[in-house]
Amino acid sequence: MINVVLPGIGTIISAFTVWDSQTCYESEASPSAVFCLNILAGFLQLLLTPLIVGYLWSVFWAILFIQLSRKWYISTLNERTPTLDRFPCSYRPPCLTTGEKLQNRFIVENLIGYGSFGQIFSGKDIKKNNRKVAIKVEPKFKNSDVADGNDPRRLIIEKNVLIELRGKRHIPLIFASGKDPSHENPYYVMEFLGDNLTNLRKQKPQQKLSQSTSFRIAQQISLALENLHSIGYIHRDIKPSNCCIGIENKRRIYLVDFGMCRKWRLDDGKTRSPREIAPFRGTIRYASSRALTQQECGPTDDLIGWLYSVIELYQGHLPWAKIADPQEAIRLKAAMPITELCEAMPPPFFECFEYANSLGLNVIPDYAKVQKCLHDCLPENCNINDPYDWE
Repeated sequence: MINVVLPGIGTIISAFTVWDSQTCYESEASPSAVFCLNILAGFLQLLLTPLIVGYLWSVFWAILFIQLSRKWYISTLNERTPTLDRFPCSYRPPCLTTGEKLQNRFIVENLIGYGSFGQIFSGKDIKKNNRKVAIKVEPKFKNSDVADGNDPRRLIIEKNVLIELRGKRHIPLIFASGKDPSHENPYYVMEFLGDNLTNLRKQKPQQKLSQSTSFRIAQQISLALENLHSIGYIHRDIKPSNCCIGIENKRRIYLVDFGMCRKWRLDDGKTRSPREIAPFRGTIRYASSRALTQQECGPTDDLIGWLYSVIELYQGHLPWAKIADPQEAIRLKAAMPITELCEAMPPPFFECFEYANSLGLNVIPDYAKVQKCLHDCLPENCNINDPYDWE
């Protein structure tokens, strides 16, 4: 019993009783030899037991830490873009310098965030009464970036899409583009926007938006998707955090982050041939089943991603949102019937989702029909001029 509480002490004490032990005298070993061995064994226990216990505790905590870290990391995959989940630009020094002047017009201010492939700075336009602007920049392309999985065309793709969509109501304005004179890092300057829909939703007490706000938002972004698809591009990463409110007009919602865009229809009007394996682009939580199974995607997949987003905005969550294992989340999405997914949604929303699932790869959805379904989801007493939840 003493050895359980203080390992080694019991053995040492027992050494002193060996002189009176008849068993010892009857054995071939002398009492002094047994005494010395017990003393030695006791001291070894005293020395080694804390080391062994300490080692085992260290192993236990190390395993626990690794498992918890792994669980946390996997869970974040549902929130992030799997192909770009490390945000490599966040590990690099700022591509622009505070106070730097671009095109003798834009003054760089602060680094405010990271996109899928670049850094985002706030700035001001000194030729427009110091109007606030956002400056998106990516590091100068190096040959090694291809091996690292970075696509040097992403900022160029985003810039080209913004130029083609210039003037559309729910697309941010692009003001200029170029390369900074110091390091030749490519950049573009765009309209500065407000918070994204995910943050706005999480600011609500129940972390969900009202029916009136949710479906007016849904209508606005579906218009942005119609604009994007009409010029032959798909977005491939539709989600609430890629939708922002305006600064001056907080009632207008903008679709952002076009760096993952892909041409689905060529300039001659023909659609691109589908690839046998299309590497996944997007975010697991909102991606369509086609995207998750690495099939070629089209306009419908953007719409499905947006419908998933609307469910999250209105209900506060998606059924698979808290599942740590991405593969398990994918299995649940595939197995869940639309009727169950849309059970708490207004009935016209189910019709909209069913319609989206019925469309082929290269079909542009009938957005007039989509708009009507989403409009019919609004409450009866809803007025288009009602304040949004964040107003």
